[in-house]
Amino acid sequence: MLNYFNKKVKLFSLMDVKLLQFVGVLAGIILAKYFPEILQINLWWLLTGIFVFLAKPMFVIFFKK
Repeated sequence: MLNYFNKKVKLFSLMDVKLLQFVGVLAGIILAKYFPEILQINLWWLLTGIFVFLAKPMFVIFFKK
């Protein structure tokens, strides 16, 4: 099943990826609208989360051959 999705994702163009990214931003805005306490999270926790979730893609980009 994972191979099926890998094949489908490889068909995505840059435009498709950016559209999905925008959908994620909109979903984040909706969450912030309905749960305003999310916006009260300390900035350092958010930055830590960004670096944790960014680690694998950055590894793939720079080190995987």
